[in-house]
Amino acid sequence: MKTVLVFVLLLLPFELFGFAFKQMSADYDVSYGVFGKVGAAHASIQIEEGTYRIRIEAKGVGIINFFSKGREEIYESTGLVKDGKLFPTLFVKEKIWGDKAEKKRYFLNHDKEKVSVISTAVVGGKVTESREVLAYYAQNDILSVFFNLTSLIGEDLQPKNLTNIVAVGANKKNGLLSVQTPQGKLRQEIQKLLKRDNHLLVVILNQKLFSSKKGELFININENGISDSVVLKDVLMYGDLVGSIKNLKIEK
Repeated sequence: MKTVLVFVLLLLPFELFGFAFKQMSADYDVSYGVFGKVGAAHASIQIEEGTYRIRIEAKGVGIINFFSKGREEIYESTGLVKDGKLFPTLFVKEKIWGDKAEKKRYFLNHDKEKVSVISTAVVGGKVTESREVLAYYAQNDILSVFFNLTSLIGEDLQPKNLTNIVAVGANKKNGLLSVQTPQGKLRQEIQKLLKRDNHLLVVILNQKLFSSKKGELFININENGISDSVVLKDVLMYGDLVGSIKNLKIEK
């Protein structure tokens, strides 16, 4: 399920649209080698009167849905829009499966440069709650960061050197993720793998995804600023994990 979310994040439209829209939504599929479609998600973003709301609902399908006990995940980012950038004030992630549920609410205080978390868990009807302050501060969460990417790595989205970014909801310890433009032989390999050659990026999530120790993914951004293909290479023995976008709707 975490991987379903990761692919949806990387398939979100980037800031190339300049937020010249009121609402955007899309559906996504994730397929895995011989198993075919293993995940599905719906994502949307609304921008109105200087505020925004991004929401993703993800779930496994087929055998993944069976083994995860019908697990669903919901991720939401809300905040302000200033000078063409998103400034999140609340990031929420929620998981529901069987008779269990987990919800974390991250409150981003940009004035005090701290992030507070309220965690709620439900098991068999019993509710527990805890509070903490993260060991790191971040200006972005894992949803807002991809819409702000041009301001973080440059308008051309071509950082030749590995660029580190901190985002709430990324690596659990420090929120770190890394972005780089592939060069030379690696670029040729990715072109062949994705069967596309628009604008290529390597995104490293700095956490293990299946057999990928660092969670290294390859993405293609098309001429419309949409990342239309994402691949996690050689997952175990069954091939590549591939994400694709469909049913993109934009209201200007």
